[in-house]
Order: sequence, then C-alpha cells, then structure tokens
Amino acid sequence: MRSTFHGLETARRSLFTQQAALQTTGHNVANANTAGYSRQTVNMVATRPIEAIGLTHSTIPGQLGTGVEFNSITRIRESFLDNQFRNESQNNGNWSVRLDTLQKLETIVNEPSDSGLRSILDKFWSSWHDLSESPEDLTARKLVRETANALTDAFNQTSRQLEELRADLSENIEVKASQMNTAVQTIAELTNQIRRIEGFGDNANDLRDQRDVLVDELSKMANITVRETSDGYQVSLGSQVLVENGEANPVTADGLTGSFGAI
Repeated sequence: MRSTFHGLETARRSLFTQQAALQTTGHNVANANTAGYSRQTVNMVATRPIEAIGLTHSTIPGQLGTGVEFNSITRIRESFLDNQFRNESQNNGNWSVRLDTLQKLETIVNEPSDSGLRSILDKFWSSWHDLSESPEDLTARKLVRETANALTDAFNQTSRQLEELRADLSENIEVKASQMNTAVQTIAELTNQIRRIEGFGDNANDLRDQRDVLVDELSKMANITVRETSDGYQVSLGSQVLVENGEANPVTADGLTGSFGAI
C-alpha cells in the first residue's frame, strides 16, 4: 500500500511553488509603471523522483514523481539589447547637445536676417563705396564713422555672447560631472549589495533593475562601457574605470572634457 504522506508532500510542494508564482505575478503587476523594472519569472523544475515504495526494486515502469519546486526567480532581461540601448542613448545625448549648442549659435549669429552681421557689413562697405565717390562729402564721412561704430558694437556683442556660451558649456560639464559622480557612487553601493545577496545563492533582481536604470542614465551623459563577468562588475569611461567591483572612482570636469558622449 502506498503512503498517504507521499501524496500530501507532493501537494504541499505544488502549493508552495504555485503560490510563489502567483506572488511573483503580483509583483510584476504592481511594478508595471516602475521605471526600469524587468519582468520576473519563477523557474519551476520537477523534484527528484523516487522508486515506488516496496520491499524490493519496483516492477512499476518508470519512477514515482514527487512534485514540483522552483529553483530560482530570474529577470527577463537581454544584455545584448541593454548594450544596444545604451549605445543609442549615447548617440542621442551627443546629437541633443550639439543641436542645443548650434541653436544657441544660430541665435547669436542671427543669419540670414536684416539685423545680423552680414547686413551691418554690407552697410559698412556701402558707406565706404559712397565715400570713395565723394571724398569731400562730410555726410559720407560721418556715415562711414557711424557704420564702423555699429560694426564694432556688433562684433563686441557677438564676442560677449560667444563667451557666455562657452561659460555655459563649461558650467554644464561641471553639473554633468556632479550628476555622474552621484550615479557612480550609487552604482557602486548597489553592486556591493548585489554581490552580498547573490553570494548566498539568491537573485537580486530588483537591485539589478535599480542599477541598470542608473547605468542607462549614465549612458545618456557619457560614452561608457559596461562589463559584467564572473570576476565582477565594471563601468568604464574611456580608459578610466568608474566602478570596479563595488569601488567608485569619481570624475572631474577636466577629465570629462572630450570624453562625454555629448561633446
């Protein structure tokens, strides 16, 4: 006679496993609008079967199943797509900053228009032409002087605006450096937490999502490279390592010049 406890144990394992699957589904639904959240799935496997109970080797074909259990809860995430997304984010950041800078330059130069440098230069050369035809005309001389002053003022105004734009870009790099250092420090802290949790055999799915969100944001600001191997997790900016196995290396504005994906 077969044991009743075997059936109860099989049912218990099935109940706990399906309960974990339902809880994970609820977790997925609850985080449907969470930025950077990756859907999670429960990986189920059949438990180790046993021989049918008997004093001797069972003559029943096959082995007696013992139910189901789950061995992990993993994220549905593709690293290849992550890398592609970050590469395109870098390109987007690059062109966005270029567009913004060129639009500001376009406003400063203000061409073509009736009040831009070209118009003032035309008036300046036209006044000289008029003076060459009537050198003794006092009005023509006065017009040359006035157009020369206007041209000088226009050049000085353009120079001041270009200098302000240069200062604005320098300040923007300082701001980006501060934002990057904050993100890098948080990524390093999350890496340490992930390493500690997964050292016990668990999957730190939610922490990995949080780290990936920060890395995605970082990729919009600079041309970074991300590597994850069995030896650890690394985030690099060119030849400079920003995160190395939980250790953060801050960056400076001077070190970022020419390294930004947006520069």
